[in-house]
Amino acid sequence: MNMREVVEAIDRATAGKRVYVATGVGTHQSIVARHFTWDYPDRMFLSSCGNGTMGSGLPYLMGTWLADPSRIPILITGDGSFAMEAPGLKTLEDYGIPARIFVLDNHAFGIVHQFESLQGIDHIATERPSTEWAIVAMGYGATSWAPDLEHVDRMIEAPEFSVGIFEVDDIGVWPILEAGRMEMTHE
Repeated sequence: MNMREVVEAIDRATAGKRVYVATGVGTHQSIVARHFTWDYPDRMFLSSCGNGTMGSGLPYLMGTWLADPSRIPILITGDGSFAMEAPGLKTLEDYGIPARIFVLDNHAFGIVHQFESLQGIDHIATERPSTEWAIVAMGYGATSWAPDLEHVDRMIEAPEFSVGIFEVDDIGVWPILEAGRMEMTHE
């Protein structure tokens, strides 16, 4: 499956609902911005909306939900960002924040990996081995969901803090404007 399919499934599952959707920084951020239906004030996007810090999505979501718990808190994150957000899962448990976390796991720091490829640079530190993210999440008190698009609706409706790990095959975002170029590069 690809990131767009997961984001569109989350979009359908939350149609007509009041939600906060947070992202960190990475490929997932661009996919969510492009393929989730935004309808302010009911469906709000929490993101740096550009360059920022990987792993920032969970703090955005926690702070916003603590200020206004009237919406479903959703985090759509990449595996690289989730590696940095994982310690924050303890805060979700401690404060009873019913976040629904969707990890789009492509086993890479996607955008950095993409730019390395475009520049012919070896992938020294951007490819990630498989991590058992479901086990990590359960260690922090989360309910873990199978990586299946059919479970997205049930995950959204569940009242507890939960994490779904979705293996995706896309790395990078296309088209892209490379530095120093006037035209877009397509895959």
